[in-house]
Amino acid sequence: MFSHAKMSRKKLGLLSIICCSIGLFGAIVEKTCAADTAANLEQTAGRVVSSKTIGIADLRKYPHTTIETEEKETKVKYTGVPLRLLLAEMLPDCKLDSMPEWKALTKRELVMELRGNDGFPALVTATEIAINKSGDRFLLAIEKDGKPLDVAPQLICPFDEARTRCVRGVVSLKIVSLR
Repeated sequence: MFSHAKMSRKKLGLLSIICCSIGLFGAIVEKTCAADTAANLEQTAGRVVSSKTIGIADLRKYPHTTIETEEKETKVKYTGVPLRLLLAEMLPDCKLDSMPEWKALTKRELVMELRGNDGFPALVTATEIAINKSGDRFLLAIEKDGKPLDVAPQLICPFDEARTRCVRGVVSLKIVSLR
């Protein structure tokens, strides 16, 4: 690297000023970007297109689907309401039955946020939900192996290997526009 013995004090001082300036500039840029990102997220979160609070009693009124998945190498059956039914109800102006309609939905840049009673959120694009006609990819479960879930519905995403979108105790749904 640099040898302090070979550099004059003037050059070393100048180099220090430059390095500090770059560091300070980097910190300013980092803080500005963080503030902008937070503001953008806050702004995006404010663009709620539709919202709904939900509970097990509410979900008992809808048609149910049963899916089988694996948890810790054990087969488990969940019964509940496909998210697609709730999306259709929350976006009555959207048709969800064919490719042209899915493309139009994609252009609207909509995301469904499901929030658990502990505040944990999961995000699923409206298009992902819409194209899942069978309802087996995103299910708001109210029963596990024929037994009712105790507190609140649970979002089951059997194809989400990392389980980042599996939310327990779902209490609210929001359709958020990303535009």
